[in-house]
Amino acid sequence: MKHYNLLTYIVLFALLFTACKKDDEPIDPSTVDKVTAEGNGGDSGTELKVLLQGFDNIEGNFRVALYSSEANFDAESDPFLGHTAPITSENMEVSFPDVPAGVYAIAMFHDKNQDGELNTNFLNIPTEGFGFSNNPGLGFSKPSFGDVSFEVSGNQDTQIAIELIYI
Repeated sequence: MKHYNLLTYIVLFALLFTACKKDDEPIDPSTVDKVTAEGNGGDSGTELKVLLQGFDNIEGNFRVALYSSEANFDAESDPFLGHTAPITSENMEVSFPDVPAGVYAIAMFHDKNQDGELNTNFLNIPTEGFGFSNNPGLGFSKPSFGDVSFEVSGNQDTQIAIELIYI
């Protein structure tokens, strides 16, 4: 049986119960910088707008992946659409044009050092900000597709807000 030291238990406890919760005050639209991702080549006319809230600084890029299947989300591979852009404000919005109706999930992170990876420490705890659609609580692993999935209707635009988590 493995024995864990007190520091490990403290870190795990902190992950479960002390994620910084953002204020519930509305975001002033004038403080949001906007970018548009490349579409998927379709012509659905439906736009998905993703508001990314709470970057702790404007160093580096943000990376957003839009997944259309549970298998790809779980494997962290082959997103339906993705986008990388420089961070220019504490709050950013990325728009994905022509997203067909369906069920999707979003994973994103603040790539401060622009290496294309979510960096972690020796305990495998992220050292860069991250977030998911539906803003699920923290656990010992990433959330399930079901916890973060949402539906895009074929006849109206969809807006999702993601609050970044920094540990």
